[in-house]
Amino acid sequence: MDGKQATARTVFKMKNPLFEDYIPFLGGRPKRGAPINQDDIANLKIDLWRCPSIEEFLRRF
Repeated sequence: MDGKQATARTVFKMKNPLFEDYIPFLGGRPKRGAPINQDDIANLKIDLWRCPSIEEFLRRF
């Protein structure tokens, strides 16, 4: 090849990228149906305050 470098280029096409719930960097995860409710937030806050450390809190979940 006389000093020239050859490179291979692969082109990928996304399948149906225009769907409303398509998120390419998350593998197409759909939108959340409902936000986290206040009871869930309160329970997480209680658990966080009861744990001796953040690491322990994260291990529980």
